[in-house]
Amino acid sequence: MSALLPPTDVTCHDAQVTLPIPCPPPVARGSVTACLARSREGLAIMPALERTLVWQRGGAIPPLTLFTRDVKAALPRGGSVWLVVRYGGVVVASGQVQVIA
Repeated sequence: MSALLPPTDVTCHDAQVTLPIPCPPPVARGSVTACLARSREGLAIMPALERTLVWQRGGAIPPLTLFTRDVKAALPRGGSVWLVVRYGGVVVASGQVQVIA
């Protein structure tokens, strides 16, 4: 079962959009993939909205940083999407993201 992340509001005014991943890492060190998806366990809306996030032993999962132009291309009028975090192809956390264009 995956963790539910708190809802997040993001604005698209700067060159990049940064989304925190406030969940414990699934392993001591490693990587996860994080993306913006249309459903709670869905795949990335487009490849540019998915990243591999890497952390060192004892560290936290770094935030997901995306280019604003990519977010606006997928969601031209804003909207609500899901931040989906996967480890080994399995969803470990997800949460709603409200995009304010």
